[in-house]
Amino acid sequence: MQTNKIYEFGKFRLDPDERLLFDGKNTIALAPKVFDTLLLLVENGGHALGKEEMMEKIWADSFVEENNLAQNISILRKTLGASAGGAKFIETVSKRGYRFITPVQVIEDRKPDSITIEQTRGRFTIEEEIDSEDFLDLENFQLTAAQTALPKAETSPALPVFKPETHYVQNGDVNIAYQVVGSGDLDIVFVMGWVSHLEYFWEEPHFAQFLNRLASFSRLILFDKRGTGLSDRVPVNELPTLEQRMDDVRAVMDAVGSERSALVGVSEGGPMCSLLTGLHTGECDVVGEKCSGFAVDLAQKIAEESDLGKILVSRTVKDLVAGSGIVFDEYGTSGEWRLFFVKK
Repeated sequence: MQTNKIYEFGKFRLDPDERLLFDGKNTIALAPKVFDTLLLLVENGGHALGKEEMMEKIWADSFVEENNLAQNISILRKTLGASAGGAKFIETVSKRGYRFITPVQVIEDRKPDSITIEQTRGRFTIEEEIDSEDFLDLENFQLTAAQTALPKAETSPALPVFKPETHYVQNGDVNIAYQVVGSGDLDIVFVMGWVSHLEYFWEEPHFAQFLNRLASFSRLILFDKRGTGLSDRVPVNELPTLEQRMDDVRAVMDAVGSERSALVGVSEGGPMCSLLTGLHTGECDVVGEKCSGFAVDLAQKIAEESDLGKILVSRTVKDLVAGSGIVFDEYGTSGEWRLFFVKK
């Protein structure tokens, strides 16, 4: 829905229709939900907004934790900095929520003769006053072409580098650095390969654009594996094993409250993601009162094959109880699955 409004505060200009934030020279990139948070605060400038109220409006169709809102506020405070007088733009209202305290000027009507020129990096607007007599021949009532020259567009300066806040979680004696970007319903854990560095991710424009694209529809979880980037160093003779790397992923997921996520692995991070996924394949999902998942589906198939008084198990269960003294015998197959029954 077009609002046909522009909000100006300090040196900034917020365009809801184009979903752009300008700082007077550059366009500042904001994740969708971060932009929604800023717009809600600006539209209600000077008024205290409760946290619950804000979360209901920003994530209307989703259930999110209060930490998501706090993270958006933190990003906005770093992006906006301080006003000319040194005060912050966003004030915390104790035991309630937040208030946008910088005066906001609302420009109600856009000029129809505004021309927006889009460049490779950023946008700017050229506004030109046009005399109606240049367009209308009052004697002949005919439209004539107006000769208007636009100033030569200059190359926009580089956009400011956006860097999310870095957090740490301890796994054993090692601190693992991680970042969370975006607020989508899908959690994506991005696992780099041999080396990584969270801060340098955002200084390479193409890679930063790639990460921002992922964060536009998900909650993107990034981390530096132990021994690299911002995570703790480890001795050369104690380089992390696959098991330790998987434990680090679990530690980061626990720290951000991610119970279910998609794993995206790069280079050697790919095989590790495959192994971690395989180890958790049999886990069950509980949604409401329904239980689903691979293990539940397989158990149902095995139960349908079993006769009264006979215990059937899969090859996985047979291998897991090896050494227990339980003796199995081949039963047959159910589809592609080999089944065994307990002999004694």
